[in-house]
Amino acid sequence: LNELEEITKGHYVLLLTTPGFSRRGVVARVRKLIGPSLVHVVDTIGHNPELDDLEMTSRTLKSLRVSMIVALGGGSVIDSAKVMSVMLSTGETFSLRDHLENGSGELDGVGIPIVAVPTTAGTGSEVTPFATVWDSRNRKKHSLAGPQLFPRVALLDPTMTLSLPRRLTIVTGLDTISHALESIWNRNANAITVMYATEALKIAVSTLKTAV
Repeated sequence: LNELEEITKGHYVLLLTTPGFSRRGVVARVRKLIGPSLVHVVDTIGHNPELDDLEMTSRTLKSLRVSMIVALGGGSVIDSAKVMSVMLSTGETFSLRDHLENGSGELDGVGIPIVAVPTTAGTGSEVTPFATVWDSRNRKKHSLAGPQLFPRVALLDPTMTLSLPRRLTIVTGLDTISHALESIWNRNANAITVMYATEALKIAVSTLKTAV
């Protein structure tokens, strides 16, 4: 996590996280590391990012000068950062809802760089170009996709997982195992992906019980 200081230097940084990291003092530590480069903190990200909430949040942040987003949290926070990356770099006429529902509005070339600091295992959002967006009002689940959604940097700090509740440690560990298995039997699997997935299985199966 200490690498944040060097990575964010010279940027205008938006920090996205959950209320728990503020309560546990992690946000205060990050604020100290980033220093004056930190322009705003949103610590209200909840489980499963909602389309309406993300659009409303992006509208309130539009006036900020942001050149980098730090996402501290699980998959929901990192996915929210990906949405914010797009929303804060597009014009006022861009509608996330229209894009997800009708494919309107191009994403080519847009996106604010993201630094992902995952605090759970399992989702792998820190290394993918996808973000899941939920629309509970219409009972839909959308996927935002594009090469610009790849986080620029992924910082893996094991200490960030230590405060995870026991149940979430189990669930996200099983998610890791599930993703590795899915990768192996995926029709696009190849020698390299199978090698990575097999190694992931070895690590997860041998360490999950100890982690719990």
